[in-house]
Amino acid sequence: MTEVPSTTDHSCLLTPDQTADRLGISRSTLRRMRLRGDRPKPVIITARTIRYEAAEVDLWLEGRSASKAAGQALRHG
Repeated sequence: MTEVPSTTDHSCLLTPDQTADRLGISRSTLRRMRLRGDRPKPVIITARTIRYEAAEVDLWLEGRSASKAAGQALRHG
C-alpha cells in the first residue's frame, strides 16, 4: 500500500495511487473520474505526470460525505 500523507498537510501533492487510496477507490476509477471532469481536480504537471492537491482531495471527500449524510437524512426523516 502506498503511504498517504497526513490529512493535516494540505500543501502536498498526491500521486494517483495515494489519491485513490485516500478516497478508497481504484486507480482506474480515479482515472475515469478525471476523464469525465469529476472532482477532485487534478494538477497536470506533464502529459504523463498527474498529481492531486491533498487539500482539494480532502475537501471533495468531506463534501461527498456531507451530501451522502444529507441524502440519508431526507430518506429517513
